[in-house]
Amino acid sequence: MINKAFDTINAKLTKALEPKGFKKQAVSSAEGNKILSLYISDAIAYSVMYDPEKKVMLLNSCTVSDGEPDNDWKAISTWMFDPETDGIKQAEDIARDFIETFDTDKKVVLKQKRKRVKGEDGNGDPIFFFKRLVVLFPELKDEIKYEELNYVPFRAVTFAREHVVERINSMIASKDKTQMRKLAEILANQYSYGDLDVRSVITIVILNSIPNDYIEMFNSYLNDDMQKAWKNALKFKNKKVKPEKEKKVRSFISDTLNNSQ
Repeated sequence: MINKAFDTINAKLTKALEPKGFKKQAVSSAEGNKILSLYISDAIAYSVMYDPEKKVMLLNSCTVSDGEPDNDWKAISTWMFDPETDGIKQAEDIARDFIETFDTDKKVVLKQKRKRVKGEDGNGDPIFFFKRLVVLFPELKDEIKYEELNYVPFRAVTFAREHVVERINSMIASKDKTQMRKLAEILANQYSYGDLDVRSVITIVILNSIPNDYIEMFNSYLNDDMQKAWKNALKFKNKKVKPEKEKKVRSFISDTLNNSQ
């Protein structure tokens, strides 16, 4: 199944990228158990990698110099994919997300290229984390778009509290083992690849909002690293956290009317 799913993803990516000047390269992973594909243009390179141990599909990008990737790769999108429970539909969803990610990433990569600061992983931010949850809660997709369009910066803590926490708690209360296993994998993966904001949202906001009656049960689905992180985060449970500053984005119509006066 994983080979078929990987081929499905790459077929869609090839169709989307070739008209933009990208060429698919024949490559193989230095680590034999991982599946890899590579696309290169004059300015940007994208790689798609599946890690069977972590059961994660990664979309990475870097800039190109003299026709070669500079290998300063960063993960710009990650999806959990378990061949035992996921199928072609999930692969198509992943491909669709990767394609939607291309345009945004291209603007960022071409705008500035900088060396990664020591200790900075450069990977997923809260928006990417929330998009990973769409596989469990499809309705989040439109809510994420609304938040992006109406608030700068993206209110990660507020969004998690208003749109994510209740849905996760309802899932856990339903005791759906398959769904809880997928959720645990997403949280562990995003905690590993995400920035400090993602880690805080996962532990202090989401995990600490799980009712006490379900803590022990859901904790059993988490890996050792996540269990330790949650244990440390529980020290902050029920403590007040300074609210995020909200800056509502004015509408285009409002701006136009003001400028015309």
